[in-house]
Amino acid sequence: MALTTGLRLPTITTITASGNYTVPAGIAYLRIRAVGGGGAGGASTASGGGGSGGYFEVIVRRPTAGEVIPITIGAAGAPNGGGGGNTVVGGSINLTATGGGGGAGVGGAPAAASGGGAGTVTGTITADVIAIDGQWGGTGFGTGGVGYMGYGGGSAFFGGGGENGSFPSGGVGKTGTAYGAGGGGQYTGTAGAGVQGVVIIEEH
Repeated sequence: MALTTGLRLPTITTITASGNYTVPAGIAYLRIRAVGGGGAGGASTASGGGGSGGYFEVIVRRPTAGEVIPITIGAAGAPNGGGGGNTVVGGSINLTATGGGGGAGVGGAPAAASGGGAGTVTGTITADVIAIDGQWGGTGFGTGGVGYMGYGGGSAFFGGGGENGSFPSGGVGKTGTAYGAGGGGQYTGTAGAGVQGVVIIEEH
């Protein structure tokens, strides 16, 4: 005799490009997760890592079938020092995971370069929303005419901040390895890029 539970396995959609999401019929609730784009590291004698994007998840109970939800995916921060873009889930959700800031690059010695700022979450924050700030990129230092390695980028909710860049000059910093992560700073050369944001939707 078969046992019928009435449960359904969730359908998971990973969205990596901006567009619209349409709510299907027959959905009991949605779980939506999103992270902003990561900032890039800086590149100079002292170079900070890029900050990671803010993160949110929200439960949408009894969503309206056919509702169109506009989604914007935050872009990756470009070397050297570019900030990450905002990831926006619009419509009735109205939440934004802001991008991480780009790391600074400061010449001369001694010198210190701040890491990029952490992304945040803005919009309609209710009891059904979990909002988590990103992580600041690390501060880079240089002294006595010798450049230290650029500091690592901030890890996002999904992990993966860029590692410290290499020494001597002219190298390439490490790009983040997970959605929303910051890139590593680099002693001159090219800093690590951030990683774009993402939206993940589970249909239950």
